[in-house]
Amino acid sequence: SRLSIAIDNGTSCIIAGTEAEVAALEKHMNERKILCMRVPSAYAIHSGMTDPILKEFEQEMARNPMHKPKIPFISNLTGTWMAGEEAVKPAYWANHLRHTVQFAGGMKELLKKEQSVFIEIGPAHDLSALAGRYIEKEPGHLIINLVRHPNQQVPDVLYLLNKIGRMWLYGVQIDWHRFYPGQKRKRIPLPTYPFEGQNYWLDWEPGKLGAGIAREKTRSRYPAIMSDWCYMP
Repeated sequence: SRLSIAIDNGTSCIIAGTEAEVAALEKHMNERKILCMRVPSAYAIHSGMTDPILKEFEQEMARNPMHKPKIPFISNLTGTWMAGEEAVKPAYWANHLRHTVQFAGGMKELLKKEQSVFIEIGPAHDLSALAGRYIEKEPGHLIINLVRHPNQQVPDVLYLLNKIGRMWLYGVQIDWHRFYPGQKRKRIPLPTYPFEGQNYWLDWEPGKLGAGIAREKTRSRYPAIMSDWCYMP
């Protein structure tokens, strides 16, 4: 069999391989009433079907200049922090194309840092949904996706601004100078007047107030003369 585990999501996984073998696996799973669904993809990457091109792919990667990363990131190949020396090896990227994506391992590593905000920059919210499975039992972690789902009938700019505002509420430091490039903004402190509280105490006795209310209730709400009860507008 040339079936491979392409992505390990922890509670679920994605299997890749030939059309016939994937169809046979799907039938086998359905017969046992195990939930499975097709993932539309033109290429069975992260599987044995990439073996014939790996050598050529490695040679092609070797022709490109590589530098050690300046921003730390999680390696999908190992599920832990990327080592700088691995990033400049063409063989690493060939293995990255061939082997399983360790999404579950990467999420477990990221969750070690408390009070984290996970931001999905790509379209829709597929990664946000997957990450949500891991943080639902981890208080303090939050998820935001910046691009609307195609089925959501919301203007893109409005959706993005709403999410940026939510990021700000979550404590993310926004670079407002880059958010408003070329624009002159003025900061206005609010409120423009101080809330200077003043007390206005009333001198009264609860007992006397209650007696006054009782007397008011006994009075008739209608005029004494019946002809004055109604009026013409």
